[in-house]
Amino acid sequence: MATIQRPPPKPLHVLSPEAGGLQRFSLTTGEFVIAGILPDADADLSMSSPSAGLLVTGYALGLIVGAVATVLTVRLARKPLIVT
Repeated sequence: MATIQRPPPKPLHVLSPEAGGLQRFSLTTGEFVIAGILPDADADLSMSSPSAGLLVTGYALGLIVGAVATVLTVRLARKPLIVT
C-alpha cells in the first residue's frame, strides 16, 4: 500500500504577515464604516455631526495608544499584563 505524503505545515513565522494584514484590514475597515453611518449615529445620540465625529477621532487615538503600548510591552510576559 502506498502512503500519501503531505507537505509539512507552514511555520508560524510564515503565517504572521497574513495575520497582520488581516488585522490591519479589519481595523481600518471599522474606521471607515462609522464615517458612512455618522449622520445616523449623531441623530440617534442627539448630538451634532462635529461632536459625533469626535467619537471617530477618539477611536483612532485609542488604536494609536494601543499600538504604542503593544510595542513598549512586547518583551514582557503577557499574563501579568492581562491581569493588571
